Amino acid sequence: MAVSDAGVGRERKWPAVTAGGALLVLLASILGCSAGNSTGSTATTNTTSAVANVNTGNGGPDHVYRLTPTNSASNGELSSDVPVIVSRFHSEGVTDAQVSVSGSEIVVTTTRTLTKQQIATTFATGNLLLRPVLCAAPLFKQSGSTSTQGTTGSLPSTCPGADSLTPPNLDLGPAGNIQGNVPPWSLLSAFASTPPVSDVASRTVLLPCGRNAGFGAERLLLGSAQVVGPEITSAQVGFDSPQWLVNVQLDPGGSKAFDTLSEQQFHAFIGFDLDGEVISAPITFPTQSYFSSFGGKVEIAAGFTEAEAESLADQLSSGPLPVSLLVSGGSTT
Repeated sequence: MAVSDAGVGRERKWPAVTAGGALLVLLASILGCSAGNSTGSTATTNTTSAVANVNTGNGGPDHVYRLTPTNSASNGELSSDVPVIVSRFHSEGVTDAQVSVSGSEIVVTTTRTLTKQQIATTFATGNLLLRPVLCAAPLFKQSGSTSTQGTTGSLPSTCPGADSLTPPNLDLGPAGNIQGNVPPWSLLSAFASTPPVSDVASRTVLLPCGRNAGFGAERLLLGSAQVVGPEITSAQVGFDSPQWLVNVQLDPGGSKAFDTLSEQQFHAFIGFDLDGEVISAPITFPTQSYFSSFGGKVEIAAGFTEAEAESLADQLSSGPLPVSLLVSGGSTT
């Protein structure tokens, strides 16, 4: 589905969350988010290009990747990451990788040079959180008297009435087009984006959007998550011309939680938060006058390429890493 930069108040048919096919797609609106341009929104996976050549008897030099936890973690907690990483490697067709815990880090050794996409897929936390969208926010504006972290203190958990992305303010037309004019909340320009390490399900967060989000504004303020990554039982790639999709199945608890969130956000937005970025923010049932259950089946579409859809499906199928990691060493192509 084509996406434009038209603002709220113009006649448009918006991508949506619907039941039946349970379609969850990219919404390009006033809310918008420019990719990765907000202080405090750096990815948790930080890869260098240094090459460590170690011959371990596998017929050639090995590439060694060292993964350290973003927060302190015990040896046992780090060990819980190992089977997830191995599962992701297998999904990527990398079968020679050796993954082990050594002291306070995880060491990965492989004879292959991993692509940047493989590193992003394999070592990212991969925790998908579904949150209610509260309001849009401008980019962070650092002043001379403000630290790089922005305004101190907790983020607001609600937005002013005129800036809230509620159904009355959005005022959907019969074709699902947004007729209201809801501006970003200017006060939030003083707040830096929530860093990925602080992207906790129970908290209100202020996040940038990924490059495929297609929004015209900058960031989103989102409420606490009601569906979390471990409630996903499977994820598979699909194609609905002209776009690639990720088909997600939720467990019974996740299915119930998603229906609750979707009913709460009926004719409003749901933010798909992956590791501190909003990858999609669909509007729920824009052309329906009533809510109906999704039955635990969800499709995510956000301008993915086939490779991006496959990578996301691999991440979601394996489940999130229990301990978030920073990456160094190895080499990329």
